[in-house]
Amino acid sequence: MNNPVHLYTPVHKGHRRRLCEMSVRAGRLDYTGQTALDALSEELKAVAKILRLHTAHEERFIHPMLSHRMPGGAEKLQADHRVINHMIDLLVAHFEGLKANEIASERRQTLGLEFYLALNRFIAFYLSHINEEEENAQPALWRLCTYDELVAAQDAIVASQTPEEATESLEMMIPALNLDEVAKLLGMAQKNAPPQAFQNATTLAQRLLSAEEWMAVKALLGIA
Repeated sequence: MNNPVHLYTPVHKGHRRRLCEMSVRAGRLDYTGQTALDALSEELKAVAKILRLHTAHEERFIHPMLSHRMPGGAEKLQADHRVINHMIDLLVAHFEGLKANEIASERRQTLGLEFYLALNRFIAFYLSHINEEEENAQPALWRLCTYDELVAAQDAIVASQTPEEATESLEMMIPALNLDEVAKLLGMAQKNAPPQAFQNATTLAQRLLSAEEWMAVKALLGIA
């Protein structure tokens, strides 16, 4: 019997880790320091890019399966995505305005607190959304789709990514997964990706994991 195909959970684990880390960072930031502002701005833009790409992947490769098998099956998810992307736009615009040189230091601290609060409102909404996907959409897909259909969707998502996007995705996911999940992720790359892409993925995993963790993953993969 084939193991269930988890289209959502591995990438969502990476999102949860990245967003929680950014929340802590935003809460501790000195908003009067330009260097610190610039660094958080780059992280915000990077996360925004990742989340926008993720919602696009779901709408292209996952939502049609739900919609074709369940009347209105993806409508709520689609509506959530519009809210998510709008909230992201507002966060990025607010932060770019906060960075403006003419704003006094004390004003930056006030606007920084507003950014922090808005960021956490977004995170709360996003976490509720991805929980809906994992608790309801994923079981519906298991019930309504074949194993091969879900594998094909998973493979299509991976194939649609540029090498840069694939690396960013792995960098986000690997530190958030348990070792069995890391091994399954790399095993998928070993089976479907070109040899060089698999080598790049294992090199990245070795860098992100401790020596002991990497040894355990290699044993699970059956590689030297």
